[in-house]
Amino acid sequence: MKLTITVIVIISILSANSGSAFRLFSSSKTACNKDGTCSNVKSDAELFIEGEKSSSKNRNEIQTEPAKRITFKDSKLKTVPKNTFSVFPNAESVDMRNSVLTSLTALSFNNANNLKEIILSDNNIQKIDANVFQKAPNLEYLYMNDSKIQTLDKNAFKGMTHLKLLSLEGNSIAQLPIGIFDDLINLEHINLGKNKLEKLQNGIFDKCIKLKHIDVRNNKLTDIDENVFKNMKLDFLDVSYNKLDAFVINVNEIGKLDARNSAIKKFHVYGDVKQILVEGNFIDDSHVGKKH
Repeated sequence: MKLTITVIVIISILSANSGSAFRLFSSSKTACNKDGTCSNVKSDAELFIEGEKSSSKNRNEIQTEPAKRITFKDSKLKTVPKNTFSVFPNAESVDMRNSVLTSLTALSFNNANNLKEIILSDNNIQKIDANVFQKAPNLEYLYMNDSKIQTLDKNAFKGMTHLKLLSLEGNSIAQLPIGIFDDLINLEHINLGKNKLEKLQNGIFDKCIKLKHIDVRNNKLTDIDENVFKNMKLDFLDVSYNKLDAFVINVNEIGKLDARNSAIKKFHVYGDVKQILVEGNFIDDSHVGKKH
């Protein structure tokens, strides 16, 4: 018979970037036998890093089981510590939401070969430079909601061929450079809602051959090029709460299309659509189905 308990180890780490100290709470489940022998179940290990005023003199005092998930709590860091994934190379998820991050560099994710999820929402990042995530080649989920992002470099997502979900909701992005999503060949879900986009141009999603869910609601869209969704088979497309006037697109099929409250007068969708929401528009010219 085995008894499973949770072991909490509290240690300190000195940030190489800021000199400020943090408490690390390493939580791992341990299976114990009747004879008192125990073995760590490393796959469930989790690490919490909590901001603290105290300091540490020894940069090498970290001794913990391999953490699979790292959570920075109440962090005052302005960037991800350079050595984070050298110390924790087995980390699969890092959560730095609601911190004070202002910048990201390629060094931020150095050695993050096992990382699959990054949560950077509710920060002050403003700009995503080229190749920032290239050292995390197996990343699948990236959340950067409500982080005051204004600018995306054309190569911001370079090399992210395993990414399945990209969420950039609630930022101030006004433009998407052509080619920015070209490496996202496995992307299934993209959320660009609540930004300041004015146009979706042809070619922006051409290489995203697995894309199923596109959300661009609550932007400032006045122009969506006719072929931007051409040949796509989408489960969901949300273009609601924009200023489109005319919405004319070619598409293979859409499971659900939400185009509410977008000031649309001309509504032409050339393709198969199973469900359409168009309340709050001024449509006087409509067509859904194949082109005549």
